[in-house]
Amino acid sequence: MVFKLYACCIPVKGAKRSIICDLQRGNYRFIPNVLYEILIEHKNVSIDKIKASYQNEYDDHIDSYIKFLEENEYGFWCKNPQQFPDIEPDWFHPSLITNAIIDIDSNSKHNYDKISQELDELGCTALQIRVYDFIPFEKLENIIKHFEQSRLRSIELVIKYSNDYNQKMLSKLCQTQQRIRSIIVHSSIQETKVEVEGIKVPILYSKERIKDHSFCGVVHHTYFIVNISNFTESKNFNNCLNKKISIDVRGQIKNCPSMSKSYGNINETSLVEALNESDIKNLWGITKDMVDVCCDCEFRYICMDCRVFTKNGQSYGKPEKCKYDPNTANWDE
Repeated sequence: MVFKLYACCIPVKGAKRSIICDLQRGNYRFIPNVLYEILIEHKNVSIDKIKASYQNEYDDHIDSYIKFLEENEYGFWCKNPQQFPDIEPDWFHPSLITNAIIDIDSNSKHNYDKISQELDELGCTALQIRVYDFIPFEKLENIIKHFEQSRLRSIELVIKYSNDYNQKMLSKLCQTQQRIRSIIVHSSIQETKVEVEGIKVPILYSKERIKDHSFCGVVHHTYFIVNISNFTESKNFNNCLNKKISIDVRGQIKNCPSMSKSYGNINETSLVEALNESDIKNLWGITKDMVDVCCDCEFRYICMDCRVFTKNGQSYGKPEKCKYDPNTANWDE
């Protein structure tokens, strides 16, 4: 008999330890590198043959590993493991752009109708709107209304805390604009999380003061995304910059608002024209397997990358705001 991992349970090796990513349940568990070796190098091999390959010196350890996998429902026993294929590691999305960012401050003068129409032309499905300064609630509502007839599936709001924004108002906004998937309220007087009743949209209040795009690029375990889409995209592309387009506070079109390179102003250039620029996609293909230090990290397919704030400004440098060392398995908080 062979113990076969479920296709959605994928081991990832790190320098000091490994993890099993459960892409269906959206979580992960730590495992020792020797278990990774057993699962990958002895894949589809019977337990008896695995034990024999180690001269039967570690039979008890191997039994305990298998028991751990069984108890956590990571796999099953079978006689013909070839009948249960793995998940294809490829990633594909038909849209030219899958996600976008619009940055706003008190002086921004964006044409939201134009932006909405052009994001539709690109097939964009996810939008993050980041507001650094206080704007009246009516203006915020009006901005969201420009995307009511769009193809967007989700909108994430990042807005500045104000006494003019109460929880009831934000909840009503989520209920009337059901593309909103989450709201982050920065510069708050307290740290708290609430959910909009009925639709369970999270509203997160954060004390972090966000003044501009420089807050971006933080890599932390609380931001891990464990699902098939992010996992396979991370194996094939850069999970932050791939198929992304952004508009900064002054209307400059960029791959990311934190980048210095602009491909024109939204008031004068279309998003399609900007996307046709020769070098806007240059960083899309940099995977974590190519990045210094990240290539040895067990979290590399579930964490978000950053190619703007990197060690020594290198294109393949470790994200500067990542405090994890895979060689010691410690976070330098």
